[in-house]
Amino acid sequence: MSKKLEIGKTEIVIYPERGHSCVISERISGSSSGYGQRFSSSKLPEKLIAVYIGREIIEGEFYDKYILKEIPEELERLRLEGEAGFKNQSAILDSVAEILRAETEDGKQIKYVRSVTDEDINKLFNILVDFENKKVYQEEIDKDINVRESFGNSLRINSHFSIREIERIRRHIKSEYIYLTSYCYYNYNIELPAKEYLKKLVFLEKSYYLNSPGVFSDSGDAYFGPGIVRDGYVCRGDYYLFCSNGYSGISFFAAVRPVFYLESDNQNKFISIKKDIVEQQEKITLLEKNIAKMQKDLKKEKEKLEKMINQVSEIV
Repeated sequence: MSKKLEIGKTEIVIYPERGHSCVISERISGSSSGYGQRFSSSKLPEKLIAVYIGREIIEGEFYDKYILKEIPEELERLRLEGEAGFKNQSAILDSVAEILRAETEDGKQIKYVRSVTDEDINKLFNILVDFENKKVYQEEIDKDINVRESFGNSLRINSHFSIREIERIRRHIKSEYIYLTSYCYYNYNIELPAKEYLKKLVFLEKSYYLNSPGVFSDSGDAYFGPGIVRDGYVCRGDYYLFCSNGYSGISFFAAVRPVFYLESDNQNKFISIKKDIVEQQEKITLLEKNIAKMQKDLKKEKEKLEKMINQVSEIV
């Protein structure tokens, strides 16, 4: 029987493989530090602790999802800057996270690795992001917890910005509008009776990136920034890496926090259920075809009967 996994509580030990590395060039990150940023799995601790945060289906397969309980020193400092940093941040964050290839204490191999997103965090807290109604709120309570007033609005590019700003924006946005996707909420906004351990898991002493870029507006300008968790808040589109007015920003050395997937112990059960579902769907399809044929035959017999009744009427 498979072990019951508890979100935010079940922990496992993993042993990182050595020899995996990632180099982020200055051209890609936009960093003006004058050197490339290097990350190596050989500098990771011999073992790390990960915490279970849910299940996902990827390409029809069933996986258990984990996040590192703490961020190792090797992943603590990543610098992004300007338009290049904004444009490439998602690829950069996943590339750095992917140096974490490992085996669990019971011999399982990590299948997929990526950088944590705002969606991962929101699922833990049951936070719903409703763009249509311009609300960010916790599912259990009907109270808006978003602190970015511009969230959910849109700016018409050709009528709102100058020609120079439009040229800059068009390098990143091809639609007619800029949709303002940035939002924030704080630790104290979240009501989690008896689940404070989830806050402890999410809000670390170290700040870390969320692979969730966003856009917000202030004084008529559009600001493009990375997602981040720091100082007790979760934010999509934090601060900015560049602005429509031409200013560039820097995100100083937040950490990369990997999320990874293991094949679930319930995979065989999942496959069996999927097979049963397919068989049941096939049975229903066959029945629907038979019913359709019967209805067609019934219509013919009714038409035949009506014809016979008409013949009798003519004779009478």
